[in-house]
Amino acid sequence: MTALACPSQPRVPRLLRLTLLPLRRRWVVVGPALVLVAMSIWLAPPLVRAVDQPCPDGQHIEQPVAVRLTPTLWEHQSWVGVPVQEVSSGMLLFACTDGFLVGSGTVDADDVEQAVVTVGVPTRWVISHWLAGDLESWHAADRWRVVFTSHG
Repeated sequence: MTALACPSQPRVPRLLRLTLLPLRRRWVVVGPALVLVAMSIWLAPPLVRAVDQPCPDGQHIEQPVAVRLTPTLWEHQSWVGVPVQEVSSGMLLFACTDGFLVGSGTVDADDVEQAVVTVGVPTRWVISHWLAGDLESWHAADRWRVVFTSHG
């Protein structure tokens, strides 16, 4: 005796069943993998907790003339800038906010040829504030200080 196919469920050809199966398996694998990547970015501890360090003392302190904070996966897209007249080659610059160190950099000979010398702000710091929803408040230049020290 042969079994009768249920008329309410159309029969799917075998070739079509085989082509759909890998697609379903891909979603079963890709979906959780994307969730794991997102969770590792969100929950992973920072590589450097620069905000825990107090702002260092220096020869002089200036308010930046420009602040650029861009939430992106590429490094070196966020910075605070000071006029080139304030710096010389070999100086160490520290970007601080609310009394804590956020970024630092050394002035190179190429930097003094620019109109504004920039001090990098770590991408991870920017993304964490962007995800918290308070990045806009950090764009105000009066929240930032750049500390100048001689190299050494």
